[in-house]
Amino acid sequence: MIASSLLHELAGKHPGLLAETLVVDFNVTIHSRIAAFGPAVKYGDLRNPETLRHAGVDKARVIVCTVPDDVLKGTTNLHIVALARSVNPGAVIIANAIELNDSRRLYEAGADYVFLQRIETARAVERAIEKALAGEIGSYRAQVEAVEGEWHARQEVL
Repeated sequence: MIASSLLHELAGKHPGLLAETLVVDFNVTIHSRIAAFGPAVKYGDLRNPETLRHAGVDKARVIVCTVPDDVLKGTTNLHIVALARSVNPGAVIIANAIELNDSRRLYEAGADYVFLQRIETARAVERAIEKALAGEIGSYRAQVEAVEGEWHARQEVL
């Protein structure tokens, strides 16, 4: 689901980047919806280095794994980072961690940046709480919606 929101963000802020984007996804039922945003999309087993090379990961400037380990089947972000780093030593790799200690292991495996959904979400909620306590939640919501749009109006894959 992060990838769906990421595609929406790229479409709004960096639309030219979508034509240079490759999404590797095992769920072929949503490939046409992903492609409608503009990126190339390929089926792939992220555990296999030949799949990654065939998909073009060896030529990518930036590799992003948005799927958390508890959703991945038969692999982990740690394995994907190590494999991506071996396939493409020069790429910037951005990975997803669930546990705090996972971030250290991902950096050791070659990730350049690790994000934790729970921390990113907590920061956003903390800001909303801060505005609520200051009596500014209405204006804060209006400000966010003026920049980001209303959440229910977003056009996403999922």
